Amino acid sequence: MNGLQFLVLVASIFGAATMIPASMRHDRLLEEPEDIDYDMLDAERDTRAADDADAARKEYGF
Repeated sequence: MNGLQFLVLVASIFGAATMIPASMRHDRLLEEPEDIDYDMLDAERDTRAADDADAARKEYGF
């Protein structure tokens, strides 16, 4: 390990020590995520599958 590598190592350790508390403060300001409506996702997936099947029938003449 040469002097430059050691300098980068020490700088990254001290940089992390200062950035971790700042990122924790930032994370506290974020909004709570909304709940996922899995029923709506299933309905959308079914609709897309039906639309894709219809498009394939029209395009390939099934």
